[in-house]
Order: sequence, then structure tokens, then C-alpha cells
Amino acid sequence: HYFLPFNFSLNPLYNCDNFNLTDYSVKCLKWTPDHRHFWKQSTIRHTIHEKYLNSSSLIVEIGGNVGQDIAQYIRLYNSTLIIYEPLTSMYKVLKEKLGNRSRTEIHRYGLGVSKRQLKIRTSGTNNEATSMFTKENDSGKSVNETMTTIDILNIIDVLQEILIRYKKIDLLTMNCEGCEFEILPALIEDTTLLTKINNIQFATHIDTLEYGICIYCKLQQDLQRKYEIFYQYKVLWESWTKKKND
Repeated sequence: HYFLPFNFSLNPLYNCDNFNLTDYSVKCLKWTPDHRHFWKQSTIRHTIHEKYLNSSSLIVEIGGNVGQDIAQYIRLYNSTLIIYEPLTSMYKVLKEKLGNRSRTEIHRYGLGVSKRQLKIRTSGTNNEATSMFTKENDSGKSVNETMTTIDILNIIDVLQEILIRYKKIDLLTMNCEGCEFEILPALIEDTTLLTKINNIQFATHIDTLEYGICIYCKLQQDLQRKYEIFYQYKVLWESWTKKKND
């Protein structure tokens, strides 16, 4: 993980200073029975997209890690891939695995609401998970804790450049340990750009922010304006598909 308690840029529309946790839990976070079985069928985040992904599709992944999900997308769909992974160690693994594959771009950047450099403290046996916003946990220092600097690019600038070349994004998928709380509000505000993203899939890391529950529930409301749920395991993984009339 990496811990950055003061680096989150909160969209003013998502101010949660006065939110009522009970109200949000009742209205937004209530699970259906099948939500408890997510990890038995977590590959749904790979397989469910067969209805629209193929070798002509474009997938943009934010948080490439070491390529576990990407390997499945290649196996199932053989789509064009654009991947963002800010940690050098993981970026190098991705380059070794995929560097010779055509129709694949791998970028050593994270994405967020603004362009900036972040000095972070990484942890984990292999620095295998990262978060821009998480506070240090009660257990203190983790295994192999180190300091490093990562580069963050503006999500809107990056996607606009991609859309000049590709016209549309078939799947934007995120597993970036909290960056979804910056990226999704920015996308929702840019309604023109949003019309060119057909499907948005993301993992939720609700504990990375003090008001993560509130922001998550507000995002649910805002996504419903232009998208409908494709599948959803609340605060775990979910995907939204653009409404037909949009």
C-alpha cells in the first residue's frame, strides 16, 4: 500500500462534512445476499464483458498492477490496451510481460484530478498494492516499507488525448486503491467526454478516505444519470454501461 492522508483533491460537489452515516448505509450500502459470494466469482470483472468486448475494442486500465486483470482481457478479448501504472517496480513487470505485444501501451503514471508529483510511502511484501490517500494503519510499519515519488497526470487531459486517436473507449477499468474518488467525479463533471466512454468498471476502496461512504453513495446517484448498472457488488467491484439514449 502507499499512504497519503493529505493528497486527496475533493470535488466541492462531494463535500460530506454533514453526512449521516445511518442514512447512507440504509439507502446506498445495503447488500443483497449474492454480494457476500463475490470472491467466489470475482472473475466476473473479466468475463461479463463478452457481450461487447472483442479484438476491435479499446480497454483503458488505471492501476495496471502486475497485469493479472490485463492477462484475462487479452485471453478473452484480445483488445487494444492502454495501461497506467505509477510504481516503477510494477511498470517494469508489465513491460516485461506485455512490452512486445502490439496494440498495447504501458505508461508509468497514475491518474487523478490534477497533474502533480506525490512522495509516497510504499509497503507490502512486493509493494503490490497502492493508495494515494490511505492513512497508516494501526499495525505500524509494513514489510519492506520505502519512500518513492510517483507522477500523476490529469485524467481529463489523458482521456481527451486518447479519444483523439480512438474516438471512443469501450471499457475504462480502475483498480487504483482510492483514485476512483478523484477520477469519477471529474468524469461526471465532463459530460462531453463521458459520452465517449461506453462502460466504466471500478473497484472501490472505501476505507481510504474519512468520508469514503458518503462519496461512494453520491457517485452512485450521479452515475445513474448517464449509466445503468451492468453488474454490482457494492463497495467491492462494479461496472456501469452507458444508457442507450445517451
